[in-house]
Amino acid sequence: MAKTAELVASLVADQLQPGEGVVAATRVNKKGTIKRSAAMGAGGLIGAAIASRGQKEVQATVAAAGFPDLQQMTLGLTDRRVFVLKNSAMSGKPKELVMTISLADIHEVRFEKGKIVPKLFVTMSNGVEVELEAIKIDHPDEFADALAQRITAHAA
Repeated sequence: MAKTAELVASLVADQLQPGEGVVAATRVNKKGTIKRSAAMGAGGLIGAAIASRGQKEVQATVAAAGFPDLQQMTLGLTDRRVFVLKNSAMSGKPKELVMTISLADIHEVRFEKGKIVPKLFVTMSNGVEVELEAIKIDHPDEFADALAQRITAHAA
């Protein structure tokens, strides 16, 4: 099990049902997080103001999908659900369980390498798609594959 998945497993151990275990995990950011961070570094407050345009739309999409409105989070996958954890702003590591999402509530997941930032697109059963910026070192492509397999198995 990868380091992030081990950390998630330790943080959610008391929430796991008998026979359930964390099989994959990846850290993600809400859409626009990396762009906003880069803009702040390059243009200070003016850059941040420009980069923050469109964030209300992102917040509305995240809310409609039932995702928490967090800049940085970690997704932990089991054969039954996805754990969503809030990340530490300082270390970027998962620190607190925020919610769980049943696999029945997720219709589809896909991964795109992206030009600069890899992305996960999670489509909920209500049809709302959430775009998340992935952290390459956590192998988000493998997480997406594992989630897709479990969505298919859960639907069968």
